[in-house]
Amino acid sequence: MTLEDQLPAKSWRERWKGISDEGSGGQSHTKRVRRKVGDEPDRFLKILLRQFDPLRRNRMYREVNAYRTLDHPRIPKIVDTNVQCYDDQSYDLYLV
Repeated sequence: MTLEDQLPAKSWRERWKGISDEGSGGQSHTKRVRRKVGDEPDRFLKILLRQFDPLRRNRMYREVNAYRTLDHPRIPKIVDTNVQCYDDQSYDLYLV
């Protein structure tokens, strides 16, 4: 199943379990996570801090779309996100 085939999750916790906290910045909090189902390597999760700020939600949406346009072995690939729902504040925006 590809990223585009998945229905967006309201929260990262629906699909991922936290392994460790990795820090915070002005825009987001990061964690090391593992998918709840399957046997994949650990991943890096970015969670938007100010979930109800429309400017920050839009910024994260643009960030994910910029990542999707890049193709280089040293640039991480997006494996899961719900930023396509950035205009619906019932979604806690994240990317893995």
